[in-house]
Amino acid sequence: MTFLIRPAQNSDADKLASARLSSEAFGYSLPTDPGDLGPLDAPGQTMYLAERDGVVVGKARDLHYDSWFGGCVVPTSGVASVTVATEERGRGTMRAVMLELMRGARERGAAVSTLVPTAPAAYRPCGYESITTYEHLRLPTASLAPVTRGSGTTRRATAADRPALAAVYDAWARAQNGPLTRRGPAFGDPDQVFQTHAVTLALDPAGETVGYAAWKHTGGYYGGGLLEVDDLVATTLDGYRLLLGALGSSAAVAPTTELLSSGSSGLDLLRLVVPGRSWPAAEIDHYMLAVLDVVAAFEARGYVHGIDTTVRFGVGGAPLAGVDGTYELAVEAGRGRCRRLADVVDAGEVPVFDARGLALWFAGAQSCANIAAVGGLTGAPAPGLLDALMGGRQVHIRDSF
Repeated sequence: MTFLIRPAQNSDADKLASARLSSEAFGYSLPTDPGDLGPLDAPGQTMYLAERDGVVVGKARDLHYDSWFGGCVVPTSGVASVTVATEERGRGTMRAVMLELMRGARERGAAVSTLVPTAPAAYRPCGYESITTYEHLRLPTASLAPVTRGSGTTRRATAADRPALAAVYDAWARAQNGPLTRRGPAFGDPDQVFQTHAVTLALDPAGETVGYAAWKHTGGYYGGGLLEVDDLVATTLDGYRLLLGALGSSAAVAPTTELLSSGSSGLDLLRLVVPGRSWPAAEIDHYMLAVLDVVAAFEARGYVHGIDTTVRFGVGGAPLAGVDGTYELAVEAGRGRCRRLADVVDAGEVPVFDARGLALWFAGAQSCANIAAVGGLTGAPAPGLLDALMGGRQVHIRDSF
């Protein structure tokens, strides 16, 4: 039996095969006309297909993104559309497709890879680990009404306000670890939000934009009314208060509000503003990361200012070839220089991360003590220093793909 993995072609046969796999895995409707299907070679993305005896049996898509880590932009592969035919499962097909995607993404310049999985355990053998969550939180709209209104005002946004929205998002995202930059062809049309959502701006007393909420009212009114808030970001306390208070005014016609949040263990700032304690989750997804290129990843991200030091560490047992080795990271003035010292690791000389532990450390998602407790780090001589280098920012996201 022959098995191969290849980039998808924009042929009718490949488009229909890809659509069939999506229909089987995710319950999507299966179009019969290839003309109704989107291109497989769209700008900013690469689709990989797995074939056995000439039949497409698996796929995965590499989205060409960038993410914020340590206040700097890190080239990122966003993994989506991972599916394997029912009869093919258990043969290692998904792992093979994922490793080929990871190799291809690294070759095009991606330093890390992220994904929102339906089954997190399936991706851990490929070196991915959960660094935060992507959460749909439902709460009574009336619970937003008591939020103290901030100084300033609100108004409806238009496409002309897109630069102001982008500036607010950038200011928020730069201060976190993990958010996408929301730039590049893979992210789509930034003006589309104005066609599908109402967008409310929060303005400070000087008229400057300090927050926004993109929302839509669905389910009719009274009992079934739902405010779906698909994006809410602010840079000031008053910005959060203005937006939440405005949403709370719809309690009579939309009794329930759904907010997108992340990293509940890291306390999304929304939780510091809403007075109620009830935040039932309608859905919680993992957000996972793997390091594809150690040198590129650690040189791209930023570090805590005021800690100028040099550390050595090892990576062992990574499923992606070219990741294992001994490395030296020199940090000065918030930036790092990383070099590979050896292809092998002397576990007695340096702390050694496995691939999943490396992902957690890179993202600043867990302390070295916690990483060691789950087997992701051995032999760390100075974990406090390693923690300090990656600290200072919460891990939060606002996008799923």
